[in-house]
Amino acid sequence: MKIALAQINPIIGDFTHNTEKIMAAAEKAIGLSCDLIVFSELIISGYPPRDLLEKKDFVEANLIHLQTLIKSSLQLGCTF
Repeated sequence: MKIALAQINPIIGDFTHNTEKIMAAAEKAIGLSCDLIVFSELIISGYPPRDLLEKKDFVEANLIHLQTLIKSSLQLGCTF
């Protein structure tokens, strides 16, 4: 089993940037025939979000980008 460890240096609150970096890392891992890719915790929202977690819009944006990642990953042939 080939495992890719992805360190993408996310930007706190920049969901689009982080999502694009996640997908680029996933595509690279797939290209290298990796079976599993591991990202750091809170990678979509950036770490640490602190008080931003209290904002409804922040949480909703995180969930929207999570769904985007799921759909894009499935198109790449990934499974969860």
